[in-house]
Amino acid sequence: MGGLTVGAPNLRPDTATAAAAATLAIGTPMLRRAIRSPRGGMAFRRRTVELAAVWTAGAAAIRLIDGRGFELPADLRAVVLQPAAVGAVTVGVFTAGALVGSRLPFVRDRMADVLDHARKGPLPTVAGLALLTGATEELFFRGALYDVAAHLGLPVLATTTALHMAVTTATGNPMLVLASGLLSTLTGLERARTGSVVAPVVLHVVWSAGMLLVLPPIVNGRNGIRPGIRPRPRRGSAWRSRRSWGRGSR
Repeated sequence: MGGLTVGAPNLRPDTATAAAAATLAIGTPMLRRAIRSPRGGMAFRRRTVELAAVWTAGAAAIRLIDGRGFELPADLRAVVLQPAAVGAVTVGVFTAGALVGSRLPFVRDRMADVLDHARKGPLPTVAGLALLTGATEELFFRGALYDVAAHLGLPVLATTTALHMAVTTATGNPMLVLASGLLSTLTGLERARTGSVVAPVVLHVVWSAGMLLVLPPIVNGRNGIRPGIRPRPRRGSAWRSRRSWGRGSR
């Protein structure tokens, strides 16, 4: 069996576990740095690509340890159509939650923190990065890490979901942690149903694309931000800017 389908992994537990632990140890702080980079800046793009490379390298290393390569399942339709549909439904559920949650300032601000990257950077670039990181996260968490947990006799769904949420806490954003928990559960169920990591990748990619299209209008509308119009500064910040300018002009 290939690396994208479930077979009977011949993992060496100590080595594979060490590789998984090393990947998590490297990827967690990198995620924190990426999400806290200047909004829409080059540092954010570079760090996001580096993070995707870490997840991919970790997954590949574990596959090399168990002596298997990467190959696609025989019937792609079985692992593409249903996960895509589940992803679309998940977008609808998250949208309903966002409509309700955006009425609460704390929740709205946390969502806005994430969407600032999309609003301040070129949308095609941000979308490409979101899809890339979503796919590579699944290669690691629902791919290689899933196999390691199974080989160690751990409950695979609970283990991969808990570890994904733990890594996401590095962002400091509780909305992202909650989203990672719900999404990890769904992608884990798809991995269990199909025996392939392709299904989680498809679901995650559809969800990421949908959220990029749906959430900004909701959050921006609640914040009074219209497309192409920058939000007006708060009175205090404007007053401080005028005061600083006045001092500088003396």
